[in-house]
Amino acid sequence: MLGVLAGATRAPTVLAGSEKFSDAMDPAEVAAGALDHLGKGPNWVPGAANQAIARSLWPVPRVPLVNALSRAGSELFDLPHSPVEGIEFHES
Repeated sequence: MLGVLAGATRAPTVLAGSEKFSDAMDPAEVAAGALDHLGKGPNWVPGAANQAIARSLWPVPRVPLVNALSRAGSELFDLPHSPVEGIEFHES
């Protein structure tokens, strides 16, 4: 199993939401990269900019981060936002 944290990819829905994503990643390249990373770890983040963002967000508590990203996506696509509640986990 592999979780792909693709970020902005030139998919029709993303492009319809905002012109800000005109330089988003090519979906075929993201898919090919994901297939290349099967069996090499539980997660893969394509693109140097996405990797830098993922590294910078690692120490942020998950629940507020999920809510902030969900709110931003909801606003971008003019959708309702429902915050989540949860329990933070810590690696031992």
